Amino acid sequence: MIPRPERDQWIDLGFAVATMVLAITGFRATFAGGEELIVGIPAVLAGVAVAAIVTLLRVGLLPSVAIALTVWVAAGGALAIRSEALFGVIPTLGVLQGLATGLIAGWIRLLTTVPPAGEAGSLLTIPYLVGFVGGMVSLVLAWRFKGPWCVIVPLGVLVIALLFGTHVPAAIILQGGALAGATVAWAAVRHSRRAILRVGPVSRRRQAWAGSLVVAIVVIAPLVGPLMPGADANPRFVLREHVIPPFDPLQHPSPLGGYRRYVGAENETAEIMTVTDLPPDVPIRLAVMDNYDGL
Repeated sequence: MIPRPERDQWIDLGFAVATMVLAITGFRATFAGGEELIVGIPAVLAGVAVAAIVTLLRVGLLPSVAIALTVWVAAGGALAIRSEALFGVIPTLGVLQGLATGLIAGWIRLLTTVPPAGEAGSLLTIPYLVGFVGGMVSLVLAWRFKGPWCVIVPLGVLVIALLFGTHVPAAIILQGGALAGATVAWAAVRHSRRAILRVGPVSRRRQAWAGSLVVAIVVIAPLVGPLMPGADANPRFVLREHVIPPFDPLQHPSPLGGYRRYVGAENETAEIMTVTDLPPDVPIRLAVMDNYDGL
């Protein structure tokens, strides 16, 4: 039987879910169709559930990794690669291949895909992986270790989402205000637990002051931040600006497509170009293909 979480553990679980969901919204600039939340929120919940179970049952490191990997693969078909899943839910060999491909090559493909990325290929594996691992690690740190170290995980997820995003912010209020307020509140709650052990209960006046401070951060930060001196001194740094996408000939018009304009009867006497110092009736090669596969 799984032990029931204590009150403080429930509070940490709620903060872990809330901060991770807010961090996942940073992928909105990349996908722009809500896919990041459709995939990211269930991934966060699944990761938090795995962390809660292995922590309450005191499962070892290697078995915990095995359990997490099994759940990640089992839920991958229903969340990230539905097109390859049997009945849209049951994982298949195609789901395993898609998850492996997304895990290895999905990062660079996401950077070289023009936003919005949508559900093409296995790109949704990225927010799925980040949400699952982030939710799991943040709750494990919160339940197994003291101090505010657990708030680093959602902040790190936000940084990843921003690096893989665009120059246009996805949600300033959610990213700059709500997430900042939630992480400060979570860190303050965890710090107050240690303070209670030393000095006794916290006064209601201090609780009200702390709550007011969090609200002020959430409301004022996104409004005042852009107006601060030097706020626009440097453009937003995104990785896609420093990655050269692979050449895709399908994105460019083919020169052969315009060849028909020169072979019609109406163009037999049209003057296309003028060439000097060549004997009469000598053909001129305008272009050549070094290889031809018949297509």
